[in-house]
Amino acid sequence: MSANNFFQDYLIRPFYQDTFNLFNTSLYAVLFLILILVTIRIFKKLDISFNSGFYAYFILFIILGGILGFLKDFHYLDSPIYSTVGIYGLIFTLFLTSIIIGKLIEKVTQLPYALIPLLIAILSIVVASVNLPFNLINFNVLFVTLALAVLVSSGLFLGLKKLKLNLLNNKTNFGILFSQMLDASSTYIGITSYGFQEKFFIADYVMQTFTPVSIFFLKAATILIVLHMLEKSDKGFVEESIKAALIAIGLGPAVRNTLLSMFQ
Repeated sequence: MSANNFFQDYLIRPFYQDTFNLFNTSLYAVLFLILILVTIRIFKKLDISFNSGFYAYFILFIILGGILGFLKDFHYLDSPIYSTVGIYGLIFTLFLTSIIIGKLIEKVTQLPYALIPLLIAILSIVVASVNLPFNLINFNVLFVTLALAVLVSSGLFLGLKKLKLNLLNNKTNFGILFSQMLDASSTYIGITSYGFQEKFFIADYVMQTFTPVSIFFLKAATILIVLHMLEKSDKGFVEESIKAALIAIGLGPAVRNTLLSMFQ
């Protein structure tokens, strides 16, 4: 196989088809880590804090990404730029631009910078939501998805507390776990009730080898190990940035999957 054919088969074509394999997943992971490192430097320069004000607009941008992912999968958006990777790039660009604008306005007006990204996120969600097929909505799916995520997350929280482990006592840590369990819940419901196919080959292999419910064990084990490692570290700016990224990679797909199930 020539180098050109290799890149066509394992990188270019999967990007257009929004599918994942070992090669492009590894490449995206490296790019994602580089993006985190670049973001850390920019955030430090802009004096961004990972407080409630930050997460207020950060979560909204992730929800926006999930909505765009749904619109792409539902064929309302056809451009390959709205693939999973493309959407992350678009959302990050809009996210960072709104923060920079907010910081510039803050210097002139003394208004909290977070107002700008918050307003931009809300406006973007409203514009994107205009294309949602509300006549097909099924709120039962939303209720079951949320209830399942809450049940599993609460069970893990109580289980660790009984073992006298304080890993989930931190609000951010519990938010990370919940976002990942929400992703697991939406994936499980989509696959078992609506015949969806998991895009990421590792999760797909685990669920096909064992059972779709194994996605909860896979995600819970992975995220608890990662959180344990982060809590053992210095708990500085880098760790907080990684935690924000973990919320993003859980909540974004969860929103997309839930919407896909809700509008079947």
